[in-house]
Amino acid sequence: MIIMKVLITGVPNIVEESVVRLALEGMEGKTKFKILSFSDFMGSEDKAADELKVLKNTQKKIRDSIQMSMIKAKAGDHIIVNGYFTVKGKYGFLPVINKELLDIFKPDFVVHIDVHPLAVEAKIKNPKEFEYHQELERTCAILIGGYSGCAFKFIDAGIDGAREAANELYGLLKGMMVK
Repeated sequence: MIIMKVLITGVPNIVEESVVRLALEGMEGKTKFKILSFSDFMGSEDKAADELKVLKNTQKKIRDSIQMSMIKAKAGDHIIVNGYFTVKGKYGFLPVINKELLDIFKPDFVVHIDVHPLAVEAKIKNPKEFEYHQELERTCAILIGGYSGCAFKFIDAGIDGAREAANELYGLLKGMMVK
């Protein structure tokens, strides 16, 4: 039986993967985490002309991977899905996580990792758009928590706080394991 299922998000390709990696370094040998990262599924395809068709294909890959991970999970395993709720498309934002995926995964907790635009200014083209996307991700965390009936938390990585955010995530995950 899987003990804990956590959905972790942030604005795509920014900081959440490093925060998750740092947080789990402290748990090595203490517990087993299976991590599924959306970046493994989102490639150059996500920039294709037929965005909705590509998105449906990507959603199916994510859903199938989650299903297989849950089937293969051993007693006491935890699953973390690390990704993002939306991606910016040619004509607007597209949802990555859909109802079907949530109904299969049924997260126990949703975590959104915030980052200050100055921390990633070399990676972003438009700080105002970045802040809008981050706000959209926060809103999705609230809605997904409500739909799934689970708690949600925002962790602020600030300008140079990846280590502090990782420590906060570590404490949260460790605390959730003590049931």
